[in-house]
Amino acid sequence: MGDGRTTLRVLLVDDDPDDVFLVHDMLAQASERSQFVVDTADSLASAIRMLGRHEHDVVLVDYQLGGDSGLDLLHATADDGERPPLVVLTGHGSPEIDQRCLDAGAADYLTKRRLDPEGLQRSLRYTVERHRLFRLLTKRELEYRQLFDSSPMPMWVFVPDQLRMLDVNDSALRQYGYTREEFLALTPLDLRDDVERERFTAFNSVQVYNPNQVHSGIWKHRRKDGSALDVEIVRRDFMVGAPPRGRL
Repeated sequence: MGDGRTTLRVLLVDDDPDDVFLVHDMLAQASERSQFVVDTADSLASAIRMLGRHEHDVVLVDYQLGGDSGLDLLHATADDGERPPLVVLTGHGSPEIDQRCLDAGAADYLTKRRLDPEGLQRSLRYTVERHRLFRLLTKRELEYRQLFDSSPMPMWVFVPDQLRMLDVNDSALRQYGYTREEFLALTPLDLRDDVERERFTAFNSVQVYNPNQVHSGIWKHRRKDGSALDVEIVRRDFMVGAPPRGRL
């Protein structure tokens, strides 16, 4: 849009004309950040057909939908990787229904009698933003996974505070002679002799988490068969979702 607002396309799934009018009116009210274009479906079948076109940014679905429910729509479209996030609407909220919706995969849960234009618009906007961020992170995670797995350089990830292995690529398994299960049962100390273990312990104990700093150096490692291996290690800190931290 020329005025700088974001346009979000909403699929409203509700068979009550009064509620449909109410939601349309709330989303039509002026917002400095977003404009909402609303399409309407009055049944589970029509909602599934419209979602199959992959034209919407977010779905607002009534918990009670004739003989069906909003949960039926969540379950019926669960395998659609392109499905937009679903926000469930209900007339009377309860912790049990709330949890049931979230367990089924709903992005949010709103009570109709507590709705106001600002709150509804904010919920939809944040839901779309979270969904887009999640999709972007998932895409990047897949790209990094492919890079990690296919790299010709031996690589592994461990938690420094626990010395627990998180992951290892095939190149490292070939270099050290372990199976994946065996390697992940090791600690970084198991790859070193006694002298190098002391050196590693001293080095690891003074390191402060810093994702912008790269450490490198020459170390003596041991393969599974006990043979020595001179390696150049490049080590970088990064977060694995949330603490604990991981290092490569």
